[in-house]
Amino acid sequence: MRYRICILVLILWSACVVARPQERVALVIGNSNYANSPLANPVNDARLIAATLRQLDFDVIEQLDADENTMERAIQDFGDRLEDIGKKAVGLLYYAGHGVQLDGVNYLIPIGAKIDRERRIKSEAVSTNVVMDAFEYARNELNFLILDSCRDNPYASSSRSAHRGLASMDAPAGTLIAYATGPGKTSFDGDGENSPYSSALATAMRQKGVAVEEMLKNVARSVVAETGNQQRPWQTSSLIVEFYFVQEASDDDSEADELMSKADFERENRFWRGIQVSDRVEYFKEYLRQFPDGTFTDLARIRVTELHEEGSTV
Repeated sequence: MRYRICILVLILWSACVVARPQERVALVIGNSNYANSPLANPVNDARLIAATLRQLDFDVIEQLDADENTMERAIQDFGDRLEDIGKKAVGLLYYAGHGVQLDGVNYLIPIGAKIDRERRIKSEAVSTNVVMDAFEYARNELNFLILDSCRDNPYASSSRSAHRGLASMDAPAGTLIAYATGPGKTSFDGDGENSPYSSALATAMRQKGVAVEEMLKNVARSVVAETGNQQRPWQTSSLIVEFYFVQEASDDDSEADELMSKADFERENRFWRGIQVSDRVEYFKEYLRQFPDGTFTDLARIRVTELHEEGSTV
């Protein structure tokens, strides 16, 4: 009898292992504090995306204002985590900050990079090939590289081959690469707390039952509208499976509920973009009333506190 019980326990345990839920790991890097051409929002954007991904069951590694060694070590640790989890792991790397292309290769610029001439880019910056290598060695089935890093090229005056924006890369099998703007173009850092791209991305990730490619189309539509068609996000993909940041709507969900989810995305993003630089505390309180579980609730609460301390009237 005991023997049979042990066998039954072993079978049930094996079934649990096989059926364990999808494990998600993200590395989020935001670099703002450059000695040459500092940026206002990448650190804010990284915090926003990291907080959003944690809400979506990602185990998040977060690095802010990272130097070259810190970035490379974080990428290696990220790759190791994916490899340890195994084939079913989902990996996502989001980077906000300066980025340049040189001879068709994209480089992410660390804090403290000493780039006074073109040839130093390869030794002082981090190639996106390092990220691709981490994905390749991990051998997991699904990865995302999101680059909100085309804000300008601060080294253009000392470079003959480093061009504006980033170069388009082929996405390896099972990988989607998303860019804040098209190849060779630059994107907006934003007048508020976040860039147009990161704001739209954080909101869209929370949409229920929207596959990732469609979700990124929603992001693109939002950014195009926000920037007056001056910034058009881009993506390359080799995915053969669908992925949802928030699980697909169940059979019990009505069509109206799904449509409302998409409408809520557009409404929340428009509302936040319209108030984020305001000094009217009642606007942020109204946001919290309408979107109590929204993407920007933490930022709205912080802004309410700041405005009260500054003596803003309700």
